[in-house]
This record gives sequence, C-alpha cells and structure tokens, in this order.
Amino acid sequence: MIDFMTALPKQLTRPDAILVISAHWEETNATLLGAEHPPMFYDYYGFPDEAYAIQYPAPGSPELAKRIVALLSQHNIPTRVDLQRGFDHGLFIP
Repeated sequence: MIDFMTALPKQLTRPDAILVISAHWEETNATLLGAEHPPMFYDYYGFPDEAYAIQYPAPGSPELAKRIVALLSQHNIPTRVDLQRGFDHGLFIP
C-alpha cells in the first residue's frame, strides 16, 4: 500500500478541489465545512504525542460548499454549512 500511495501522485493530474464525504460526524442534515482554512480536529485519544502534532494545511472552499448546498437543496436534501468544524482524522490520515 505504501508503494502504491507513493507512486499515485505521478499518475494523477492536480484537481481543482477534492470533495471528501465522511461518516465521522453524525448530523441531522448534510453538513459541509465552510471555513476558508479549517482547523485540525484530533478526534482520537491514546496515541503518541506526535499524532496530535499532525498538520494538514489544505485550504477549505467556502464557494464550493455554497455550490454543493445549492445542488443538494435542488433535490430537497437538507444541508448546512459549519464555519467552525475542522479536519478530522477521517480526512487527514488517509
């Protein structure tokens, strides 16, 4: 798996955005990150200190979040944007 993941970037073109759908949060409505620079959220415990120093400085995209909300709303899917939520390990560990 490490060899595969190491070689993978050379096989791909850089996307404009990456949409991650995570089951790490339970919400009544589909909830999107809306911060321009989401903080880190270390939603685990009992690991070495280094596990809590991981940084993932990927930008958020408030504009894309608004676009997704509009698309989901067209299909009567209740949504909301959370401006405080950060990247949890379901996003930054892979």
